[in-house]
Order: sequence, then structure tokens, then C-alpha cells
Amino acid sequence: MRLTSVVIGLFCASLGWAQPSTQTGIAHVAFRVANLEASRAFYVDKMGFEEFYATKDASGKITEDYLKVNDHQFIELYPQTDPPRPLGLMHVCWESNDLQAMHDDCVKHGVEIRDVRKAGAGNLLTVAREPEGQTIEYTQYQPGSRHTEALGKYLGPKRVAITIVGAISPAKDPAATRAFYVDKLGFSLISTSVPARVRMPGNSGQELDIVQSGPDAKSGIIFGVADLRATRETLTKLGLTVKLPEAAAPDSNQRGVRPGGATPGAPPQNRKPFPLAVPAPTTAAAPDQRPGPEGPGMPPRERPFTKLVVADPDGAVISFVKAALPDVAAGDYFVNWPTGMSPAEVGKRVAEHFVKSPHQDPRRIIYPEVCTWYGSLTFAHLTKDKDLLDSLIKRFDPLLGPDAGLIVQSPGVDYSVFGTLPLQINIENKDRRYLDLGLWFADRQWANPNPDGLTPESRFWIDDMYMITMVQVQAFRATGNPAYIDRASKEMVAYLDRLQQPNGLFFHEPEVKFYWGRGNGWMAAGMAELLSSLPKDHPNRPRILEGYRKMMKGLLDNQGADGMWRQLIDRNDSWPETSGTGMFTFAFVTGVKNGLLDTATYGPAARKAWLALVGYIDNKADVTSVCAGTNKLDDLDYYMTRNRMTGDFHGQAPVVWAASALLR
Repeated sequence: MRLTSVVIGLFCASLGWAQPSTQTGIAHVAFRVANLEASRAFYVDKMGFEEFYATKDASGKITEDYLKVNDHQFIELYPQTDPPRPLGLMHVCWESNDLQAMHDDCVKHGVEIRDVRKAGAGNLLTVAREPEGQTIEYTQYQPGSRHTEALGKYLGPKRVAITIVGAISPAKDPAATRAFYVDKLGFSLISTSVPARVRMPGNSGQELDIVQSGPDAKSGIIFGVADLRATRETLTKLGLTVKLPEAAAPDSNQRGVRPGGATPGAPPQNRKPFPLAVPAPTTAAAPDQRPGPEGPGMPPRERPFTKLVVADPDGAVISFVKAALPDVAAGDYFVNWPTGMSPAEVGKRVAEHFVKSPHQDPRRIIYPEVCTWYGSLTFAHLTKDKDLLDSLIKRFDPLLGPDAGLIVQSPGVDYSVFGTLPLQINIENKDRRYLDLGLWFADRQWANPNPDGLTPESRFWIDDMYMITMVQVQAFRATGNPAYIDRASKEMVAYLDRLQQPNGLFFHEPEVKFYWGRGNGWMAAGMAELLSSLPKDHPNRPRILEGYRKMMKGLLDNQGADGMWRQLIDRNDSWPETSGTGMFTFAFVTGVKNGLLDTATYGPAARKAWLALVGYIDNKADVTSVCAGTNKLDDLDYYMTRNRMTGDFHGQAPVVWAASALLR
């Protein structure tokens, strides 16, 4: 049996060392098991964790089995081959975003730690040992590794939990182990009693409980769940015996966290952690502690519980604690990105690149530039990047004066969408000049409506459903005048009724029967933007929501295994195209975040799409594999052989849209 107990809770925490930590959380927990098939039956068939990959010996026998909890956390199972080696927890592996720097910090603090090397899975790895000889691993996920290539995959829909919160095992000398973690590894001391509680450095704030070994001590693992009662029902239906340990009385050894995981005195973190918290026991009737009815003839009230415990085939303790997860799956899918791939990092690169870029057309401002500009403004707003916001507005200022001739005033959807841009600037700075300019385009678009009430700019090309609706939605956001949202929703209903196909997708134009990627992207993004602002009691909302969900289902059915969508959505022989993929990512994320789409279904697809899309951004922050500007033509080869551009604003725009959606 392993000699150290580790309970890892995802909390914000103060740092043990003076310098910022590079540690980002738990990567995996490894167990040695007596019977691999029995353990697989427990963790896979009952707990719902999918096999990520397995290594085998020459005879084909599995020597290591890897199960996936989420994109950053795994369970490793090793069959016992040497009986003297104890069953149970073998080691915990921690993730770092700069493994070499973390290694060097350990050396400075006198830790004997091996040189950083590339392990078999393709990630960086280093190994240290506790005072009693127990292994501690640290890893840094690398592009192209098994783990990175599997992002968004193997996320079993029947997982009983999606977050590892800890691991448990006894230690012979808790005081010595505690001192090692605090003095050598930079953990913060939370409690000196047994179990001794220390909190890891870094952004995740995970904790370790170090307990005294003994004949009844068991190794194990702890998961965080949003609803203990629902989890107990699930475990019971799986045929597992669920125990409810006695709730400890509140004392100095209880976890001192505030709602959302904030810790008194904790410094600001540079990466958003999982918003998990293990609440201190209470006698109040919290959602998972509701007493039953009381009084004569009424059933007895159930005692409060804050933890569930089941046992795996080797007797390991598998615990579940309540975690403050208002949206568990969204928290799983839209946080904890690989280094360099987070929406904050990617969005900043692309937006700052846009600021320095010349106008795409030196003769006029055209819609791809407007869309990239708008997305960059929303990104700057969401990240509170004042310098970026100021530079984006400064880029516009010449258009109010000497460069006003670059603004095309002719009617047409490709030109009217320009109004989106000054309206967004007005939303940011309340400068009336921008409002007046933006409203001019919104009002001109409906100056002489058709007899059916639609704008005369209606062409019934699917591109229109971003170009037309967006400027009207922005006018509504800037003024609150319902006339603008009424126009946009009426237009959208007309296009849905006329153009949407039974599979949820759209032909480029009624007589051009090809499911062109970016054309569908304009429709997807337009509906997502409209639904984000359309009042819930608006009479057109049910029809638009129906069309949106139908389209999202069609897109989900056609997403490639690589996370991308193709130039022609339904043709696998066409090439992966980035502008459409970025727009669909934006639409998926917006739907999940606003409760319009099922999180467990669309969350993994959105994450997979984002990570795939980011892989097409080069070192200059230019998006590659972008379909060139495309007219309509009823010819397959026309769409299949379109030029693939790099750095075209058609591709830059959806990236900043998607980054903004992920940050909302």
C-alpha cells in the first residue's frame, strides 16, 4: 500500500513559494490493481470512463490501461505482476505549463528530481520522490502527444463524474511528508492536525491531506460532483453499495473556501480554475441536505451528508464530494486549455495582429474587415484590455474624417453590415458620432421595405443572415428600440422558411444546391447573435430557436473526426476549411453558454472544434486554409477548387468571435 495520502480539491489558493508557480493541477492518478479486467469493469462499465489507450506486451496482454476523466485528467491502471508490491495508489502526476522551470525551482529548493525528458506518450515528464520513497510525477502536455491528439475525444457520456478532486493513501510519518510538501515543493500549510492539509502552488489550488497509516487505511480517489443526491441515485442504480460517512463537525481542519473557490488572501490567478469547492459540513438545509417532513406519523428526517463512498474491486475508497459546479460540463469543456491554445491567448494574438494590419481592400472597407474588427472589439471588452480597445477605436477614427471615402454608402448587404462596427464602438464609449453613423446604415437598410416587410436588400443567399441581421441586432443593443430586433427576426424567419433543408443545413442559394461551409457559417453565426439578444417572449423566437437547433444538429452530424468542418459540409472529400469551422464553433459555444443547446452533447464538439481550429493559425497569427471570397455558382468544381487563403479576414474574424464566445 502506498504511504502518502493525497486529497486534491480544486480551489484558488495562496502560493507556497514567492515566485508564481507553473503548476496547473492534477494530470493523472495511477493505481496498481489485482485484476485488471475486474477494475476495468468497475471504472469503465460502471463509472463510465472510456479507455483512452492501452499498452500491451509481446503476448498481447495489457500492461497499462489509461482511462479518461476529462481532457486534462486520467486514471491509469497497472496490473499487479509482483505480489510484494502493494495494491492501491502508485502515484499522482501533476501538470505544469512550464516543466523545465518547475524542475529548476525544485532543484533550487533541494529536491532530488530527474531531468526533464519526453515520455512514451509524447509529453514531457520528470520524477521526484517523497521522503518515504513514493513517486511524484510532473508532466507537460505537448502538441502531437497522445493526450493532445485525443482532446475532445473519449469523454464518455455516462461518466459518473467529470473532475478528479483527489486521491487517498496513508503515510507512515505524516509530519515528515507534510514538511516535505511545504518546505520543498512550495505547498501552503492549511492544517497541522491529522489529516494534515497542504495546498499546492499554482492556479488550481489543489490540496493534499496527509493521514496516519494503519490497518484500516485504504488508498483511493475522490471525484467532485454537482449533486450528491443525484450521484447517489446513479451509483445505487449501478448496483454499488453507497456509504454516507458521518459529517465532521466544523473546525479549523475544514476547508476554508468561499463560494466559487476564493480563499482569503489569495492573490489573483492568471488562469481561471475549475470553480470547485468542497463545502464545510453544515446543519442547514442545503440543496443536498434537505430534511424530510417532520411531525407525528411523518418519516424520519435524513441526516445531512457531504460525501459518498463506494469501493472498487480492490477495496480502494472511491469518494464523491459536492463541488460548486453551476454548469459542470461547460466547466469541463471550456476551461483548462493547453498552453498557447486558450481563447484569451489566441484571441489576443489575432486581435493585436488585426490592429497592425492594413485595410484588406485599400479602396474601401468591406465586410470581412468589419467582422474581424467587430470581433476584436468584443474580445477587448471581455478581456478588459483597454490598450487593445483604444487601438481598435483609434484605427476607426480616420473614417470619421479624411478616410470617410472608404465607407461605401451604396445599398447592399456587404456594405450595410458596416454599421455593426460604429454601433459596437458606441456601446463601448457612448460617443454619439458612432451611434448616428451606425443607425444610418440600420435605418437605410429598411428605408423602402418590400410589401412583405423585408428589406429590399434581401437576396435569399444564406450569407445575408449575418449581414442583414447583425446590423439590426447591434442597433437594438445600442438603443433598446424593439423595431430593430423585430426587423431582424422577421427576416430570419423568412430565410428559414424558404431555405432550410430537412437535414438542418442550407444550400448557398435556392438554385445552388451545395452545402457550402462558410455560407452556412454566416447563417449559424447570425442565428446565434440574434438569439443572444432576442427577448424570450418575442413571437418569432420559437421559430428561430427551432431552426437554430435543427441546424446545429445537422452540423454536429457532419463534424469531422478531426474537429473540423469541410469546404462542402456533407462531402468528406472536400478540404478542412477554417472560416466555416470558426463560425460553427462560435454558434456551438454561444448555444451552450446561453442554455440553447445540450451541454453534454455540444460541449465536447465545440471544444474539439476550437482546438482543431487553433491548429490552423500560423506563427504570424494568420489563419490558414481559408476559402477565398465566393460567389454563387451551380458547379461542384467551383466550390471544391476554391483558393485556400492565409491571413484573409474571412478566416480571422470567426477566430475572434469564437474566442469571445468562450470568454463570455
